[in-house]
Amino acid sequence: MNKKLILITLVALSINLVSCGGGGGGGSDQAASPAVNSTTATPVAEKIIVVGAGLAGLTAAKDMKVAGFDVTVLEAREHIGGRTYTDQSTGIPLEMGAHWILGINQSATYELAVEAGVAVSAPFTWNSQGWVFDGSPFTITSEDIDLFNQELATGCQINYQAQSSTSFEEMAETKYENGNFPYLNRREFDYLISTYIEISYAGDVSLMSASQCWEGSNYVGNDVTIPDGYSQLSSYLAQGLDIELNTVVTAVTYDNQGVTITTSKGVYSADRAVMTVPIGVLRSGDIQFSPTLPQSKLDAINLIGSGTINKTYMIFPHTFWDTNTVLFQYMSDPKGHFSEWYSFDNLETYSVLMAFNGGSEAIEMESLTDEEITAEAMTILRTMFGADIPEPVDVIQTRWNSDPFAKGAYSFLRAGAVAVRDRNNLGANVLARLFFAGEATSVANYATSEGAIRSGRKAAIDVINFAN
Repeated sequence: MNKKLILITLVALSINLVSCGGGGGGGSDQAASPAVNSTTATPVAEKIIVVGAGLAGLTAAKDMKVAGFDVTVLEAREHIGGRTYTDQSTGIPLEMGAHWILGINQSATYELAVEAGVAVSAPFTWNSQGWVFDGSPFTITSEDIDLFNQELATGCQINYQAQSSTSFEEMAETKYENGNFPYLNRREFDYLISTYIEISYAGDVSLMSASQCWEGSNYVGNDVTIPDGYSQLSSYLAQGLDIELNTVVTAVTYDNQGVTITTSKGVYSADRAVMTVPIGVLRSGDIQFSPTLPQSKLDAINLIGSGTINKTYMIFPHTFWDTNTVLFQYMSDPKGHFSEWYSFDNLETYSVLMAFNGGSEAIEMESLTDEEITAEAMTILRTMFGADIPEPVDVIQTRWNSDPFAKGAYSFLRAGAVAVRDRNNLGANVLARLFFAGEATSVANYATSEGAIRSGRKAAIDVINFAN
């Protein structure tokens, strides 16, 4: 559903995309890119249930079916795709979740698109323009953001290596009070924290681990979008699979002999199961596990947060912005309110702008009606582009926190979490019968479709290995 920024610089002057670190890189999911080879896998007759038809679940199911397993996928929604779903209700392909492919070099997502024959956009440059709510100049420079990134990266690295329980807010505020950001005033500092941290990681810095920006791996190569939508990847993976839609899982019972899964449509039994539900669903307790999951996994579920980032798509009768600009930045009051607007090549054809809101700001906005959200967004756009811009002809709003089958957009590290330990514990199997996958289990590629795909492949390999 969204760009994993890791303090990536997206501002003007065509700055290169560079990650601040990769302290958690090289996690077990990173090596799981190649799909299962059908010519070498040993066919087995075991019955496998996969819970969830997002990219992680579909990838695992496809690989296990290729290996000779009898696989059934249970999906709570009326459609496949999970948090990588393309809405076509307006006649325009609008991504509700994952939006672009981060770094096409050595990318399992890009490789999947090529394999599926899915067209991708030309690489784009992250250039931008900026505005301030009171009409004053937007004076943050690329050099300012580089220094901001470097300073926070140093703090994140120290906390990562110390396995500190410090929150990101405490770390950043201490640095600000100590004068480590002399080139930023308070409003500018708050803006960068909100935009580059809270929107990027989909959580409030008060809840987030101070090691957050040192987690994960760098992405290499150009970034691209999928003009006709991420749903094409899900549809490709789903070909030939047995998928039961509108099937809500409520309980999972497991032992050394197998797994029994209770759903809204009845009870399913299998030799093994792969759980790919989002971290928000695991945290909610909507699925009861018997026996109770191991304490290490329960601790991981508690320490890995479910972040919220929402999109507001506004479709206009004509384009009134600079189509050579990808990112339009807005320093709002209060901070973090419609502060990022995007225009991508495939959306320019239809005169569409897309805004991000993240963390508590996004959660609070979910209680508003579409009409109320539109009114607030238009007030800001008219501050940016002038009072005479037209009203939108249509608006599409996501509400990931309220979604009962997601309960958030993607994962972030809560204060007290240890990246490698907790993500690995979340992804660890139980009794070699119950396996877990999904972006939240990915040490190297959390919060991305890349992490979902790689974790699904890892789960499939693990099942095959234990079954044989």
